[in-house]
Amino acid sequence: MELPDQVVAMASGGLFNCAVTAHQEVYCWGAFGDPDYEPPLNRPSPEARIRKVPLLPPVDRLAVGMGGAACAGRGSSWWCWGDNGTGQLLVHPLWIESPERLPGGFESLALGGTHACGVRGERVYCWGRDSYGSTGRAADLQRNTVPLPSAVAAVGVSPEHVCAVTSDDGALYCWGDNYFGQLGDGSRTDRVEPVRVPLDGVTGVAAGQGHTCALAGSKVYCWGLNSHGQSAPAQQFEAGSPDSVVLQPTEVGSLAGVAEVGAGDFYSCARLRDGRVWCWGAGPAGRRAPDGLDHSRLRVIPRLRASSISVGLGRTCAIDRQGRVWCWGRSLTAQAGTVPDVVDTPRQLMMPAASVVSAADDTICADTENGLYCWYLFPSDRETGTDVLAEPRHMPFDSPAKAIALGVAHVCVIDATDRMRCSGQAGMGLPQPDDAVVRTVAVGGKTTCAVLEEGQLVCWSYALPPITREPNLIRTEEGPCCSAR
Repeated sequence: MELPDQVVAMASGGLFNCAVTAHQEVYCWGAFGDPDYEPPLNRPSPEARIRKVPLLPPVDRLAVGMGGAACAGRGSSWWCWGDNGTGQLLVHPLWIESPERLPGGFESLALGGTHACGVRGERVYCWGRDSYGSTGRAADLQRNTVPLPSAVAAVGVSPEHVCAVTSDDGALYCWGDNYFGQLGDGSRTDRVEPVRVPLDGVTGVAAGQGHTCALAGSKVYCWGLNSHGQSAPAQQFEAGSPDSVVLQPTEVGSLAGVAEVGAGDFYSCARLRDGRVWCWGAGPAGRRAPDGLDHSRLRVIPRLRASSISVGLGRTCAIDRQGRVWCWGRSLTAQAGTVPDVVDTPRQLMMPAASVVSAADDTICADTENGLYCWYLFPSDRETGTDVLAEPRHMPFDSPAKAIALGVAHVCVIDATDRMRCSGQAGMGLPQPDDAVVRTVAVGGKTTCAVLEEGQLVCWSYALPPITREPNLIRTEEGPCCSAR
């Protein structure tokens, strides 16, 4: 890769890089580096190329976040673009197409994953999502027993909302973030307490990123964000728009005989009783199709008869009837200047026969005939066309496992004695369960929910205060923090 001019400043984020040239212009490359990249798909651009950021005045400094946000500045003026889902850019849109002026007049600026901090005078201000108290407010891991009218049979968890199905009447209740109407109550109002979804006879539920799907009467119903047809593929939608929403449960196509449903980031899938897997939304891998065709409509995944599926954010895995594991979806980003590899059709992963599998972004855990292992997926081997698995890590759980659930940095299983065991990074939502009998477990981000023997629903979640959309002055015991000198 070559830049058109001498570089005077550079910044790297979690998914892309940017540089300022001697002519005070900004160029970026990587998953979010393309300013024309169509949001909010949040997946690698099909080409690894350097792009000039348009509509910027002369700048000499950069701030690039670990997510999808970037800013360029000069003096105390900053212009920002990209992901603004947690208010980290201090303006209203969830995604900023072209650079916009950041209010506040900060002499220096730093972007995190979902928050930002700036120095003004001799004081530090922070705003955005309060993960781990990053904006100067407290956050704690909390265990809560959720008040529901009857025992729980199934639960679905996303990073921002939870849904549960009661066992006596198949009623569905949801709570949490409702910006896209993913709670299904006809509003876009966040709910602290569970609200009833107007859908009867529910037997399964899946909580995706901004949308929800449920199984009722062997049919699939979805609602919430529909920016890529992930909730209602038959309806018209504005591609990439956060305003394309479905506020009530809507039947998906003519699917019948459905046994299992899953919801990812911008796509959804269902497994039929005959083993066929159908998906809809932003391409079969949860991304815009490279051929530019409209892949939002229902489509069957070719050459696959599955006994179970696991739908993650950007990656889906299935176990076929012979115990083989097949996956499709995102493998890597173009940050290093290479063309990203996205698998649109299932590829078999070379591992022992599995009975249970769970897929996250780039991690797969499976209970195999040799024990329970987790793999990290590296970029595909371009000569063989297969994904490269890191050396499997044997997990300290009894086998066989009845269920596996993956979070941001932890994994939970239900073992043969119906006890839940978890392993991973403390402080990332890792629950500390007791010896209670657990029927089912679900994980979304840093939230874990388990249904206990009597049907009680218990959730461990990192209790985040509301998003701080105004700069919060950071203080110490002695007073405002901190001297910038």
